Amino acid sequence: YRAAGEYDAAREVLRQLREKYPDDAEVSLLLATLEARTGRTEEAIRQYQATLLALWGPEQLARRRTLRTEFIEFLLAHDEKARALSETLLLAGEITRDAASHVQTGELFLRAGDPARALVQFEAALALNPRDRQTFGRAGDAAFQAGNFRLAARYLGRADADDRTRDLRPIVDAIVAL
Repeated sequence: YRAAGEYDAAREVLRQLREKYPDDAEVSLLLATLEARTGRTEEAIRQYQATLLALWGPEQLARRRTLRTEFIEFLLAHDEKARALSETLLLAGEITRDAASHVQTGELFLRAGDPARALVQFEAALALNPRDRQTFGRAGDAAFQAGNFRLAARYLGRADADDRTRDLRPIVDAIVAL
């Protein structure tokens, strides 16, 4: 039904399945993506939350993290920063201990408006990969947004010269000089 554009029929079938299998994450996820596709934001949010609260086996935790990230992206795209921040806090408690996961979570914290927590994630990534010049740039940006200008200057001094760091360096240098 969904592929044919019969969204009401698809919604009805999925709701019947959900009544029969209330803890089935796949049914909730299908409902969430259907509601998101049809512009029913609040219902999509409820379904994503139901999906994340469903029973997940230990072998499915990576998939749940991926889904939580997808949900956070959905929330940010719909200007739901407070909800996105809440979900990012949950994600931070679930991520694996690798630099890429910390960087991704830091980016989500930045986009959700929490540069201090983003900085913690970027610093965790740098502890695992201390030569990543791009992460130094992201840490410098987060420190700048958090108001820690001396730390921002230190991180930006070790970062690659991309557009953002080129714009930030003179501002940070001027602030620190003052």
